[in-house]
Amino acid sequence: GMFGIIASLVFVGMQVKQTDVIASVEGQDNAVQRHFDMLSLMTEHADVWQRGCAGEDLGAVERAQFAKIFIIYTNNNFAGWRRLEVSGYRQSKSEYNINGYAANLHRYPGMAIAFRSSKEWDKLGFGDNLGPTFEKYYSLIAERVKELEEIEPNPKYGVEWCGRS
Repeated sequence: GMFGIIASLVFVGMQVKQTDVIASVEGQDNAVQRHFDMLSLMTEHADVWQRGCAGEDLGAVERAQFAKIFIIYTNNNFAGWRRLEVSGYRQSKSEYNINGYAANLHRYPGMAIAFRSSKEWDKLGFGDNLGPTFEKYYSLIAERVKELEEIEPNPKYGVEWCGRS
């Protein structure tokens, strides 16, 4: 009887581990697909995306396109950061997402403008308290942008790299 119970517990443990591995792989597959979809959208609207990143004047429809791509970029980055924060997937550091996002804000004036505008909308649209998770995310980004301003006071990067993360 005791041997049967032990064998059962070992089997359940193996099933739980296998389920965790499958869930991790599926989560990674979903992240890769979201990233591919975002890059496809940036490519499909490359002219608007690049001019928006550079801070050039855009027409009303172009501003809406840029804003929607920016929101997708932001949400994708946040989801990646959060996934790494929670799971510690492959010992990856969640700072990777923060650094990439902050670099885009620092290097591309249109991204910084969109970020400030989006945060202002969030504050007025959702209220002052976005919750501790978003507050931490935004705080880490702000800290990294300040560091980059000291490290790289006059960034000069081609807009083809805008949105890289």
